[in-house]
Amino acid sequence: MNFLYPVPPSSVVTQTFQEHVERARQFGWTNYNGGIDWGIPTGTPVKAAQKGQVTVVRTDATGYGVHVRIQHDADYLTIYGHLASFSVQAGSQLEAGQVIGLSDNTGNSTGPHLHFELRHRNLAIDPAPLLATTLEPTEPTEPTEPEKPEPEEFPELPRVKVTAIALNIRRGPGVSSPAVGLLQSGVQAAVMQSIHQGDDVWLQIGYNQYIAMQVGGQKFVVWV
Repeated sequence: MNFLYPVPPSSVVTQTFQEHVERARQFGWTNYNGGIDWGIPTGTPVKAAQKGQVTVVRTDATGYGVHVRIQHDADYLTIYGHLASFSVQAGSQLEAGQVIGLSDNTGNSTGPHLHFELRHRNLAIDPAPLLATTLEPTEPTEPTEPEKPEPEEFPELPRVKVTAIALNIRRGPGVSSPAVGLLQSGVQAAVMQSIHQGDDVWLQIGYNQYIAMQVGGQKFVVWV
């Protein structure tokens, strides 16, 4: 699983995970978890590194100060420390990249920065190898059917030939529909469907294009 940078990726790292570990060893701290510190101005938006559920939002005078903890899939947990404020609540479901608060210098801190901690099964690990500027979709996508090749031959529509001297093309099936064109005697047209209105028969030859096959007992076209 990868994680988004919780701050702008160009932010300056003031302390790496390994430097946190070395500092804890130097001073003999046993209850100390390493992470990455980025020096950023107070008020910088801090974003969730992955989708997950907020488990803790706290305001402490020491330690992480104002901070947020998010539980992710596969037993990962992220902590965002030394914030000025948070904009989420415990129990909130978050998407990766959603703003969770603003950075500051609260708690045990010597300057404005974000302390970002990544734990896997409650063990702090180095976030650096897992950080990315974008995330691949984690939801499975629906399989798509392969595109069929273009057929070598297309089925032919039935055709009629105009036997009248001239025949109106109308916008709808009926003599009350306005004429939009004209077919001369002998012209052939492909037929999409036939429409029966009592003894009258109309033929659709295109989008909003209809011709009379038989109206009032008089026939205007024949099948070919």
